[in-house]
Amino acid sequence: LYPASELAYWTALFEQAPRWYDKEVYGKTRGEFYEDIGKFAAGVLVAAGEAGDLGEREVKGRILQYLIPPKQPGGHFPEEAEPLLGSGPEDDENALFPLTKQTVKFARKRGVHVTPTVFFNGIEQAQISSEWKEKEWRDFLDRALC
Repeated sequence: LYPASELAYWTALFEQAPRWYDKEVYGKTRGEFYEDIGKFAAGVLVAAGEAGDLGEREVKGRILQYLIPPKQPGGHFPEEAEPLLGSGPEDDENALFPLTKQTVKFARKRGVHVTPTVFFNGIEQAQISSEWKEKEWRDFLDRALC
């Protein structure tokens, strides 16, 4: 939705990672979690100046279109998602489900069933460790993206 803000989103998400740990979200319904992550993402996008004239509420609404299955209360399948993601409003799954399914299939076909196996541009990055701190990730991404 907002590719120019992807780094800002992931940076904010990792900075606030404990907020999203299992113990923090365990008692929430799926809908409550979607509301929380949608509001969080919208706040990041608006703060980064990537939402144009849209406010947090409008951006959150746009994000939730991809998260809430179309046949559920509040669901509205985004038209642009069908050709991009391979799902449609007749499917009672969220718009991101086919993309998630493709990602899991990609990994499993390569013998990966758990994290922290990381693929970058489709190539497994065996040097990446779950022990990495911010410096290691920044060094890796700086080299990979330059």
